[in-house]
Amino acid sequence: MYMNMVILTGNVVKTPEIKATAGGQVWTKFTVAVNDIYKDKEGNVQVKPMYFDIAAWDRLAKNICNNVVSGMTVTLHGKLEISFYKDNRFKMNNKPLTRKNVQITANYVSWKSIPKEKENEDGSSTY
Repeated sequence: MYMNMVILTGNVVKTPEIKATAGGQVWTKFTVAVNDIYKDKEGNVQVKPMYFDIAAWDRLAKNICNNVVSGMTVTLHGKLEISFYKDNRFKMNNKPLTRKNVQITANYVSWKSIPKEKENEDGSSTY
């Protein structure tokens, strides 16, 4: 049996925005940052951020756009999707270069509500 399943927990890089296809189907695309923590040869802890493009469709996309903001921690389940396209900006042997796009299409996303905004003495806001 083969399985294409991805589970990630990380922070949303930019607040997702709702979009629609020409046919009216709603969707959103956003990026989640996940830290890869490991020890180097000398035993020092290293942190390497990794960024994953996430797509969500229909009701899930609407819920995400209505509730998720930049900096929130989300956990998502989805599948890895790879597509190829021709990039006419770059040529190899006088032919467009073939590029690969990798994204995760989410079928489940959870998040915790953020506390109400607190205003600092200088008038700025923090969560």
